[in-house]
Amino acid sequence: MQNKNHKPKNSLLEVRRRSGLEPKQISFLLGKKSTDDLYRYENGNRYPNLPTLLKLSIILATPPHFLYQILFQELKDEIAEKRKSHPMMFPERVWFPTNAEHLKQEEHCFYADILKSRIPTALELEVINKHTLALINTVSDYKQGRNPFSL
Repeated sequence: MQNKNHKPKNSLLEVRRRSGLEPKQISFLLGKKSTDDLYRYENGNRYPNLPTLLKLSIILATPPHFLYQILFQELKDEIAEKRKSHPMMFPERVWFPTNAEHLKQEEHCFYADILKSRIPTALELEVINKHTLALINTVSDYKQGRNPFSL
């Protein structure tokens, strides 16, 4: 019996709907014979194993921690609390590189990872530029009080 107040700690359903892919299509790409597991993941009744999570990330073109933002934040807070409650176990200079302050402030961006690691191809630069401009426009819409995702 499922709790009516139960809210999944993921955004799989929302991301899947935005992708335009049907559950059958995603299940096929995952190598599943039915959509049952996908629905369990979307409803938060089950977590995918690591290979399945990575497949979902690839299929939906969304980093895993974005697919499970709520759970990710809860785990991040839990780890931060443990570090805070045991500061001697994790001295900052040993735990982080010398540019720790910079690393702490920077959020993960898979486009930045590409740009930092190698010279991107022309196609990658085009995609990065397109997505960056779309992101800027979305942020601008929100600042002006418009929800660009409302139907």
